Amino acid sequence: MSFCPSNCQDETLIPNAPLGCELQTRERNIDRIGFYGCGTDLPTPLTCGGLEALVTANLLTFSSPLALIEVADPTFEELVIRDCAPAQRRVTERTITFQDRIAINLLGNEFSPAITANPFYDYTFWDDKQSKQATMRYLIVFCDGSVQIPRDKNGNPMTASLDVFASFERQGTGGTSYILEIKKGQLSFKGDPFALSNPPELTADNEVFDITECDIL
Repeated sequence: MSFCPSNCQDETLIPNAPLGCELQTRERNIDRIGFYGCGTDLPTPLTCGGLEALVTANLLTFSSPLALIEVADPTFEELVIRDCAPAQRRVTERTITFQDRIAINLLGNEFSPAITANPFYDYTFWDDKQSKQATMRYLIVFCDGSVQIPRDKNGNPMTASLDVFASFERQGTGGTSYILEIKKGQLSFKGDPFALSNPPELTADNEVFDITECDIL
């Protein structure tokens, strides 16, 4: 008999859950991206109170709602284990592209603490995240309020490269056309942030965490 890894252990498969006659689908789209430093520990389980404390301390922040988000298929590399079997494929990278179409004109005030006026605060926000990308970690927030934390197979928050630049897009036609300023971004992870082994975060009562119930967005 040929060698088979299953000869070395009992192999039990997880069955498919019976759904009856109704076929279900899951419609989810990314709304925004959260940023936190590699030295910041997220609350376990995720709670509104725990996240709000991090936001108040400027240890966690979120982008504006994003548009035209595209999640590319993973890229793979082939790893040869033995010559008598096909090479194994493993994910090397997965990229999310997006546009930030919201301009933020920060008005100054003289209250304490004073706020300095900044008509291009959105530029300042993205430049800050780019300059700190070596230590940035991420939250992916979906429109339904669920949150996915990109983690590697060991459960550690994943690193990524971030590129954001200003661009200009013509809207409309003829005499009604105008130029819209946008920010185009690309977030490339080393590995797959949406691996099936890394589902959305769960609360203590095993319900999908709904970040829209928090006051931090």
